[in-house]
Formats: sequence, C-alpha cells, structure tokens
Amino acid sequence: MDTFIQRRLEFLIAEANAGERQRQDISMVMRVVSNYATLGLNAASHRIKQLNRRVSREAYELLLRAKDFDQWSKATINEHELLLAEVWSRTPGLTPKTLWKIFVDHQLTTVTSDEDRNLPKSGERDAGIEVSWLEQTPREIYETLRVNNSEYERRKDRSL
Repeated sequence: MDTFIQRRLEFLIAEANAGERQRQDISMVMRVVSNYATLGLNAASHRIKQLNRRVSREAYELLLRAKDFDQWSKATINEHELLLAEVWSRTPGLTPKTLWKIFVDHQLTTVTSDEDRNLPKSGERDAGIEVSWLEQTPREIYETLRVNNSEYERRKDRSL
C-alpha cells in the first residue's frame, strides 16, 4: 500500500476512533480509497465506468447494445458492494492494513440504474446481481464493437 492510501486510511481510523460520525469529508476519503482499491487510481464516476472491469451482467449487456458510451455511462452506477456506512461502522479499532483489506475485498461494481434501485439500502447487497470480470475495460469493449460495426456497415454498403 502506498503512502497516499496509508495516510487516508490513518485519517479514517483516527476519526472513527474519535467517535466522529460519517461526515461528507469522511465519505469522500472513503470513496477515494474505494476507487484505489478497485482501479489503483482516483477518478470521476464516468472515468471509473470506462475502466472498471467488474460489472453486472445487465450492465455488460447494456454496453453491448449501447449506441453511445456516454449514454451507457448515464444508465449505470458505480455501486459499493459493502455500503460505506457499513465500512464506517467497522472502522474503529482497525489497522490501516485491515481497513484496506475491507476495501479490496468489497470493490466497486458497475450496475444498471434499475439494478441500483432494487438494491437493499442495508445488509446483504448482492440482491441476485450476477457480477462479471471483463477481459477488457468497458471503454475498450465499446470501441472494439464500434469499429467492428463500422467495418460491417462499410462492407455491407460495398456489396450493394
């Protein structure tokens, strides 16, 4: 774990040990740590969706049908497998290494907006969502499909 993440984990643990509630600044630091645990970097939601290979089957199928990547991005959500509030409740007394493991073991999954609406707001979060690990990033898959479809259309036009 690099020093950037180490300092953020130490901040979270210090705040939790001090009995602080989960404020906005704490939630933002938790999101940064979660992004690093999932992708090894911090980025805005759209960029995470471009890179996150952990997606639900429905989000993947939606990607395959997407006419525009931005449209797919707007129709999906980066969801925490374990609610940040649940992570926060487990934080007091942990070591940075143990807290980091929680984030690594419960990475972000890109799901459809419909799936997100059906997720329980507490407790078990999978709600029957089938999660896949893609061989390429969603952006790479979209670009490959776009190029292949363009080539198909060119060939079809030539044959007419």
